[in-house]
Amino acid sequence: MNVMLKTEPLSAVILSERIDFNLPRDEFLESCLLNTKQLHQETNDSSILLYFVMLAVGKVTKGSPAVQKFTELFKELGNEECANIVHTGQYRKQDLEFYWTSSDDLTHLFEPSTISAAEVFKSSEETRHLAKTLMSDEWTDYAFHEVDKMPLEKKPRLWRLYQLENATIAYDTAEFAVLDYSGKPILDLCSAKYMHVYFTPMFRDHYLSDAQDASNRGPAETLDDAIMIQDLIRQPNFCHWLLDQLPRTRHLEDSHKIIMYKLAPFMKNMLEMMGIDSERVHVLGERAVLRVGRLTIESSMAKDFYHPCQDVNRDLIDYVEQSLSSKDAETEAPKRHVYLSRNKYEGRRISNEENLLELLYGYDFHTVYPEELSIQQQITLFRNAEVIVAPHGASLANTIFCKKVTLIEIFNQNYGTPTFYLIAKLLGFEYQHILGTNTLLSPEEKQRVGLSNLQYEDMEVDMEKIGQCLEKVFPGYSIRKKPSFIQSFFQRLLARLP
Repeated sequence: MNVMLKTEPLSAVILSERIDFNLPRDEFLESCLLNTKQLHQETNDSSILLYFVMLAVGKVTKGSPAVQKFTELFKELGNEECANIVHTGQYRKQDLEFYWTSSDDLTHLFEPSTISAAEVFKSSEETRHLAKTLMSDEWTDYAFHEVDKMPLEKKPRLWRLYQLENATIAYDTAEFAVLDYSGKPILDLCSAKYMHVYFTPMFRDHYLSDAQDASNRGPAETLDDAIMIQDLIRQPNFCHWLLDQLPRTRHLEDSHKIIMYKLAPFMKNMLEMMGIDSERVHVLGERAVLRVGRLTIESSMAKDFYHPCQDVNRDLIDYVEQSLSSKDAETEAPKRHVYLSRNKYEGRRISNEENLLELLYGYDFHTVYPEELSIQQQITLFRNAEVIVAPHGASLANTIFCKKVTLIEIFNQNYGTPTFYLIAKLLGFEYQHILGTNTLLSPEEKQRVGLSNLQYEDMEVDMEKIGQCLEKVFPGYSIRKKPSFIQSFFQRLLARLP
């Protein structure tokens, strides 16, 4: 590491000599943190102090770990100004100018676009009050995770549809920015910390390509006419695909390409079920700058993780259901009572599933592994189900295909989300969530572990509570006894006889 004299002018070029850009991701991040801490003793210029922050966020895939660590570092150093800038992602023109060492005017990147939406619509026409959960009289309605309280009503949300000419999409694995024809961000369409994409090499190369020699970089990709349905959820996730991204295809026109992060096999299958040629998909990949002559894009993708279908705009659910419901549906014996197991999957498994299965057997439940079913089989399963018990998981997005169901959803004590509670209640279904008996962490411990890890924690189901819930769901039900080993042996033997 080079030692600098304090009298030497600080610049991005000089500061870059303090770090090895070939370090692995975690070591690179730690090196940036150490350099920032040392730099804090040399200057009080916040743009200079933020240099290593921007360097780390621009290089580290999924920049949220860097954001969290730098926010904590500046708080530790007593620098609230820098801590707030890093936490909110609201960087300034002078910060970017120092980072890029550019003499170009960057003002347009910080001036919000004045372009308005072509269409505005609501998720519903009026505030909708939610019925109580199944066991609320016995247990009272208690919260999920502290940031996901159980709402008692759902207010209409405004969504906007934009038709943009000569737009630019800058997308990386953590954030995205949508810029108008003049390069100004359309805030309604940008992720919360969209300025983070300004720190990535791919964006810098795109921006400077007009002013500097770009012979070794190649031009940004271009499309003539496209619709973007991708959002912050970059990995192929069944739930977010079904409830967030797929509903946006209702704006699809014959001339459109479809902009997505990645086309997984189940996504291709569902597009084809809807009569949409998967060859029309333009894959963004990890990081990309894309110029689009005419871009159709909806504001539901940008600001939060609430699914469009979670607001239960009936038109959205009807669109998805009707688009995927084949007239030639596979016929099979309906399973009225269904337990969706995750124990062949990694994360959110029921650690005492053997005890749970014994209890559910008495109520004639069938154990199903959703990943083993085709899309049409999943739709058929949920359409026929009357009671579903399941740990929280993506397959519960299929609840939108249910006709009338009681849903009992299991969480660990450190994570919860009202997604399927809202869908169930707004569709008029019975619902109850049950928290597991795993160790409840303190807020400080949760912060240290991180939400991304907590949500995949295995859980031990509270057998007493789920037993009480099932008794209420099945009043007076004649619980069947599990046959003994000898009875099972003779049953199997008889089944083989001609």
